[in-house]
Amino acid sequence: MNATLPHRLEGTVEHAPRGLLLRDRDGMWWRLDCSADVRPYLTGTVRIAGVRTPQGAIEVWHVEAIAA
Repeated sequence: MNATLPHRLEGTVEHAPRGLLLRDRDGMWWRLDCSADVRPYLTGTVRIAGVRTPQGAIEVWHVEAIAA
């Protein structure tokens, strides 16, 4: 995954001791760097757009709910 190009990932958002995580449909976990309120998205499938940070997290630009 290129760090400077925007990415779109789909999966579910979960709280973890280290912050928010996105679990994609392939089972990969991504740590989210997100200033937006994602609480409305904790119960369903989402599409996230953003870029990868040097620390390996996804800096979230946009979150939207999608049909599962």
